[in-house]
Order: sequence, then C-alpha cells, then structure tokens
Amino acid sequence: MASNRWPGARREYELHEHLARNNIPFDSRTLRDEMIDLLERHDISHQDVMASGPMTERSALPFPDKPSRGSTPEGPPGKRQTRRLEELLRAESEFLKDDRTQRLFPNIWQLPEADRDRALYNRALDFISRYPDKDVFDLWFYSDQIFEQQGISEEAEKLIDDFVASPVGWDLNWANPDDRAHATASRNRAFNRLMEFRAKYPQTPPTSGVRDGQSAPPTTGGRDGQSAPPTTGGRDGQSAPPNTQAPPSNTQTPPPNTQTPPPNTQIPPPNTQTPPPNTQAPPPNTGGVKTLTTPPPPGDDDTPYDSKERREWRAQYHGIGDSKANQMNIMDPEDPNTLVIADILGRHPVRKTWLAVALPSRNVEYPKLSRGYYINAGAMYPDAFSRYVKEGSNITLSTATHKSQMENCTWGQFELNLVLCMPWGDKWHYHAYGIPHYIKERDFMLWSKALLTQCWKGPAMEVLHDHMIKSGQSIPISSDIQNRIKPQSWRKGAPAKKSPV
Repeated sequence: MASNRWPGARREYELHEHLARNNIPFDSRTLRDEMIDLLERHDISHQDVMASGPMTERSALPFPDKPSRGSTPEGPPGKRQTRRLEELLRAESEFLKDDRTQRLFPNIWQLPEADRDRALYNRALDFISRYPDKDVFDLWFYSDQIFEQQGISEEAEKLIDDFVASPVGWDLNWANPDDRAHATASRNRAFNRLMEFRAKYPQTPPTSGVRDGQSAPPTTGGRDGQSAPPTTGGRDGQSAPPNTQAPPSNTQTPPPNTQTPPPNTQIPPPNTQTPPPNTQAPPPNTGGVKTLTTPPPPGDDDTPYDSKERREWRAQYHGIGDSKANQMNIMDPEDPNTLVIADILGRHPVRKTWLAVALPSRNVEYPKLSRGYYINAGAMYPDAFSRYVKEGSNITLSTATHKSQMENCTWGQFELNLVLCMPWGDKWHYHAYGIPHYIKERDFMLWSKALLTQCWKGPAMEVLHDHMIKSGQSIPISSDIQNRIKPQSWRKGAPAKKSPV
C-alpha cells in the first residue's frame, strides 16, 4: 500500500526538506506519495532522505518557484506583454519628469479611498521625516501596487512598513514568473489611478523646499501661488507671521526714500558686507547634495574601487537583518582546498535556494575587487541557507528587464561591482551586478549578458571578462560540460536531461 512506502519519511519534515533542498517544485497541496514520486524521479532514494535520521522540527525551507509555461527560466514574457511593459515604463518615466506631479503626496489626506488614507497617512509622514530628499510619491505608487496584490490587509501593511524602513526605489521585483501577468495588471491599475490623481490636482508644484524648511515660495498645497515662505510642515497655516511683518517693512520704506542722499553715501559698507553671505552659500549647497561622504564611485582613478565597501553602502536600500547570518563559510570554487568567508548578496531570482555570494579577490594587484558566484546553498550548505532565510536579509536580487533601465549609461560610467556566472546546460549565464554610478538611491541589480549587449554592443563581454581577470575569477569555458545544471530537472513532471560526456 501507498502508506507503507518510505517508512519514517514524513511529509512536512524529511520529504519537504529534501524537495526544497534540490529545488524540486511542489506546494502545500502535494500529497505524500506525490512527493515520494518526485524524489524518485530525481534519483533521490529513501536511504538518502533518512541518512541524517528523523528531523526534530518541521522543515523551514520555502517552496521552490514553479516556472511559467513556455518561457525560459530567465527569459522575458511574450512580445505583447513585453511591449505593454515597455509602454508602461515609458509612460511612468514621462509622468515622473512632470514638475506638477513630483510632490503630490502631501495631499494624501484628500485621497478618496478612506481605507488607503488610513493606512498611508502616518506612514507618509514617517517617510517624509526619514528621507527628506526622497520623493514620497514613490511610497504611494509602491503601496498602491501592494494593495492591488494583497488587498488592504496586515500583510500589505507590513510590506509597506518594510518599504518605509528601507525604500527600494522603482526596481520592484516580482520574482515569481507565475505572478508576472498579475503584477503587470496591478501595476497598470495603480498607474491609471495615479493619472486620475494627477488630473485631480493639476496645479500642484514641487515642494522640495517646503520639506527641508528652506525658503521655497509655494505652500504645501501649491494652489494659492503665494510667495510667502512657509514653514517645514506647511500645513498649520503658519504663513501668517511673514504676512503680518510685511506691513511694518512697508511703513518704513518712505523715510529711506526721503533720505536718499545719505543711503547713497553709505552704499560701500553694505557692498563690503555682501561677500560674506556669498562665501557661505556654497557650503550648504554642497552639503545638501549628499553625494560622497560615501565610498568613491568608479571613475576616480586616484582611489581604488572597493567592492565590499560599496555593497555595504548600498545595503541601506534593503533590509539587512543579522550581519553574521549574511555570511557563510564555503570552499573556494577556484581552490577547493581553501575555506573562505563569503558575503551573501541575495537569492537567485528563479532558483530560490541558490545564493549569489561575493568572495575576496585573488589578484594582489586589485585586492579590493570581489569575485561573484552562485552557490546551491539549499543542498550544499543547508544550515547556512536556513540561517540566512530566518535571520539574514533574505532578499531576492532585483533583475533589470529592459535597456531603458540603463538610462543611456555607457560601459565606462557603469559601476560594475562583480560578475556572477552560473552553468546552464552547455552554456553559461552571465550576470553583471552593478548600476549606473550616478544613481545614488538604489541597490545594485542583475544585468544579463543579452541586455548588456543591447546596451553596449561589442564591449559588453570585454567589460565582464576584464573585471573577472582583475579579480582573479576564472572565465568559464563553454565546452566544459561537467558539473552542469540540468535545465529541465527543475520543471515539474519533466525528467532530468543528462549532459553528454
């Protein structure tokens, strides 16, 4: 009988653990016999499952993602969906460049949806106070998409709280291919509502000066068109004091007009005092930019590029978790006899049990560069993988999907932190981990070799290989077919293809 198969192997313990470790797709509805069939199909025996003895706790590993039908693991959706997404991204870009819509969020209490108003009002104030240089409009658009997918629920509000704690910018990563169509639809609905909001408040000008407490002329609403300087809040009606002080200054203007000769004789002293304010103007301007009290960007030839330092600086744009859980001890892929400490960058967008890791350079001429590798941590280092999921940052790396995200950046202006390689069939998948260096408010992203070729043409592979050589990372040979990932082994119901020898 079916119940006598694999004695001692329990559904939510040993079977779940080994299916997740080997990245075999299943879900909470998969029956015990079906789980056993999946393991047998992938040449995993009862002895392998019970080799470590019975588990004392339920398996905490996540369910592997199921692939979308008719698409490659890293391939884009169909042409129609791609074209629609390109149009939407272009429309969003044009919408964000409009000065009238850059600072709409101070009017959040005027939104028609009462529940959304309740959920976002305090978060908007928190967002403004934490990040005065950021556009709170990002929070509204991100939250609207979350509400479209999760509904107005505790889970949605938790995601928004995480966003407020560490904004991810516009690189929203809908990693599950099965949810890609739904994500695009929700993104479209959120954008349409945003356009309606724009039409409702067409005269709202930017209020960046209002946030910083500077001498910005408009008020928060931006509808009065007054030039009286507001306070930081701009909502309490505190613009009256400047108006009350205006009449005294006007009453004092006639005496200076009648005594025009004496002021003319005293013109030089005021002129001599004007340079000090001018000399003090540059420091606030340089401090307001906040460019680099941070590690130097690429392009500064005098200072060597420090990959680890730059990653730690950009880690502020995602959750960090326990710093110790974000590291793991692995055998160096370049020297299997050497144990090294690897910094975990995040999880692979498709293979969730695979981790992208950074290792120190092996080239003494470039000691501060990093090497990049994908590690099947769920199978090779299950303890470290579980610790990263439970206590570490546990992020899925964001992937660039269109060349417009490069923003016409040349390869010389691109901040390439490291290069990641993954064997796939008889080829290798390259990922550049980086971002245009002038983009300061986003984390690094994954850029595929095909996308980089669209952006940079011929120099794309030269840039990747150059970085790998400088960091001491081996360049993979396409003819090497040993230790390859079997592309079909992760598809549900499809037998694993054997690589030719």
